[in-house]
Amino acid sequence: MRYLFSFMILHISCIALLQAQNKQLDSLHYIYKNSREDTSKILILTAIAHEYRYLKPDSTLSIAQKALAWAEEKNFDKGIAIASNRMGLANTSRNNYVLALEQQKKSLALFEKLYKKKEMAQTLYEIGIIYDYQANYPVALTYFFKSLKIREDIQDKRGIAASLNSIGIIYQNQNENEKALAYFEKSFAIKKNIADNAGMATTLNNMAIIYKKQKDYAKALDSYEKSLKIRQEVQDKRLIAASLNNIATLYEAQGKYTLALDYYEQSIQLKKEIKDDWGMIYSLNGLATIYQKKQAYLKSIEYGEQAMQIATALNALKEMREVSEVLYNSYKLCNNYPKSLEYHELYKIVSDTIFNIDKYKAIDKLETRITLEKLEKERQIAAESYQRQIEISKKQAEADRLYNLAKHESNQRKADGFRNLADKVQLEARRLRANEAKIKAENKVFSLEAQKQKEENEFRQTIIYFILLGLIGIVIFTFFIFRSKQQEKKANDELRFTLDIVNENKKEIEHKNKAIMDSINYAKRIQTAILPSDDDFKNALPSSFVFFQPRDIVSGDFYFLAQKEHKTIVAAVDCTGHGVPGALMSMMGKEIIAQIIDNYKIYEADLILNELHKGVRKALKQADNRNHDGMDLALVVIDNQQQEVQFAGAKNPIVYIQNGELFYIKGDKETIGGQQREKDRVFTRHTIPFSQESDTMIYLFSDGFQDQFGGVANKKISIARLKELFLSIHQQPMLAQHNALKQYFATWVAQSNAKQIDDVLILGICLPTKL
Repeated sequence: MRYLFSFMILHISCIALLQAQNKQLDSLHYIYKNSREDTSKILILTAIAHEYRYLKPDSTLSIAQKALAWAEEKNFDKGIAIASNRMGLANTSRNNYVLALEQQKKSLALFEKLYKKKEMAQTLYEIGIIYDYQANYPVALTYFFKSLKIREDIQDKRGIAASLNSIGIIYQNQNENEKALAYFEKSFAIKKNIADNAGMATTLNNMAIIYKKQKDYAKALDSYEKSLKIRQEVQDKRLIAASLNNIATLYEAQGKYTLALDYYEQSIQLKKEIKDDWGMIYSLNGLATIYQKKQAYLKSIEYGEQAMQIATALNALKEMREVSEVLYNSYKLCNNYPKSLEYHELYKIVSDTIFNIDKYKAIDKLETRITLEKLEKERQIAAESYQRQIEISKKQAEADRLYNLAKHESNQRKADGFRNLADKVQLEARRLRANEAKIKAENKVFSLEAQKQKEENEFRQTIIYFILLGLIGIVIFTFFIFRSKQQEKKANDELRFTLDIVNENKKEIEHKNKAIMDSINYAKRIQTAILPSDDDFKNALPSSFVFFQPRDIVSGDFYFLAQKEHKTIVAAVDCTGHGVPGALMSMMGKEIIAQIIDNYKIYEADLILNELHKGVRKALKQADNRNHDGMDLALVVIDNQQQEVQFAGAKNPIVYIQNGELFYIKGDKETIGGQQREKDRVFTRHTIPFSQESDTMIYLFSDGFQDQFGGVANKKISIARLKELFLSIHQQPMLAQHNALKQYFATWVAQSNAKQIDDVLILGICLPTKL
């Protein structure tokens, strides 16, 4: 929470100063353009870099690198020190703490050499902040105290207040509340003396947090209200909303629910105005918690669901955990056990994920410390080598001096003495050179090993970040499944199966660094689980086959099967996209079709497509946004009693063969979902009769097969070739037809060494069905 609050303060300050910053940048660019001295230009570049430090850390880094290279070329120590400091600030913003520490310590050494006390204090302070971000509190505290000592020596009041406040935060993090309060009070007194209103409000807020922990609610309320008053005077809506929320939590802790509700609602109103979605989570969850305590469970659920919707959209795991706990209890208390179970399971999964994320962060911190130790070792090696080079130079200079004396000495005995002594010193110099060459070789090996280790650490860090993304993705993916599976008993079984898969995936991630591929492979298993099984297909349609070949591990194509009364409903569906996005669409599409058939009892082909279109647009909120995702499909309803097939298609056609003649019916031009210009989208129903006396072979398919490039000329297969292929194989057994299509596709791709460009799906059904 403290880090989130600090980030909010930083972000708000950046926005408030943006206009002033632009003017300052214009001024600095003008001065830079008209400056003639290189050293002046270097310093101006570092000032420009500093102006970008919060809003554009990448710009800060690139400009500071240019200034550093220029300063090093000119041996300009002050410029090197300031440029290194700016690079350290940029890398801190980018969470690259290893480089940030290296650059700040380089800057500190040069400021110490130049005896720039104010800059030394600021750099020590910034190093302390880096260690604070890494939760290395003892080391952070050491640097903050060093910074404080220098700032007190030079009587930098604003700097003293900042150091005192940061020391208080460190003690607060370590639960040393009395010490923290003492430093906050000292910081507040100085800020008041120098009229730093924003700083006073922040420190008052920090003090209130401690008073609240100590259950001294009167002092906490006093501090919160003083902080609120200052923020209202400076008209900072974001921080006013934060203060209102804090006061609400205080009243909630005292059981004063009416007052708490009032302050939460005031906070929400302001957050809506400024579009503070993250802050809304806390206020909405606060309302949900209070209404739960007041036994108004429906109200609690209403606000909790709103908070969960925002938290899910922001991938806010810790907030999702807090809200899911409230929703679990509220649903349980109003006897809605399926929803209660849903949020209880979500709570467990998110908690496990946060545990894993914290664990991987701990590994990352350990590797950071090891890297720092290696950097320190490299600096030590360089310093020792420099000293040895000086010693070699001294020996060589002494030998040269003695040789020169021998050359100009007229007394032969003395000349020989100088020459012998020179030879001895020369030999010593050569021995030192040989030793230095040996040490350099050893150090080169060390450097190579260190570089290799660094590359391995960077690779592991990359894997860790992917693992974190994978874990977050799994949670959101699982939550989507939870919400979509609760409407039928069979879906509950699938939900439990999905949870088992996700739990297995989580355990495997803890032991391997294959997070992304593991996640996708488990997604394939989930997708496979929702498709009709081979047994389901054979039981419903004994004379049939499914040729399904995704382009990636998971697919945007899927097939659907349902039996209702004497009717069999079959669809081949092609969703927008491939891979994981397509798979998510396919899962959503499957659930909507199942709902139309199971809940709405609609069994007519065209009406199913009409309702599916409405369902997709509603699920993706396409009336309110520019999302154009959707799906193309061919759907048939086989009526065995009436001996007819109803067909309706959204872009995709149907091919059927009767008495050796091939028939091709196009689907409607409109797709399912996406942009809708007409008032209502209505699909066309086609009826195909079949008889017991002769076979009717039906083919439903996506566009992946016919659009595939390959062959000798690297062209598409085309719909014409596909129809010819259907006609040539339609009298063969189902397995033979499947194998023929698979072989044709593989050969076509191989002939031009092409790659599969889309998911491939073909369903073949022979009517009337026979064993």
